Amino acid sequence: DVMDYLKYTKRLKLLDRKEGMYHLSFNLDMGRYTKVAKVPGVDPSIFKGMEARMEIWVLKDSFRVSKAKMDFAGDLTKVGAGRVMMSMEVEFSNFDEPVKIEAPF
Repeated sequence: DVMDYLKYTKRLKLLDRKEGMYHLSFNLDMGRYTKVAKVPGVDPSIFKGMEARMEIWVLKDSFRVSKAKMDFAGDLTKVGAGRVMMSMEVEFSNFDEPVKIEAPF
């Protein structure tokens, strides 16, 4: 849900609205977001004060995120990871469609 992201944002901007979508950019407060997300094995305190640069494309009719892009760079030497740089882009489609998952060999 797009509201999960927007609760932890800074510098939210509407970049465009066309083709049935809103294109937004913002900085995601990684410390606050990881604390609420409760990802197993991740200590939210290591992300305190860090931000990820985000862009999301939100469908106007359903407010579902159809695409998300994240760029993150941070010093994670406290956990032995050193300086980390990560870029990720994900597209979502076929909402509410059944899926078949097969076990790996």
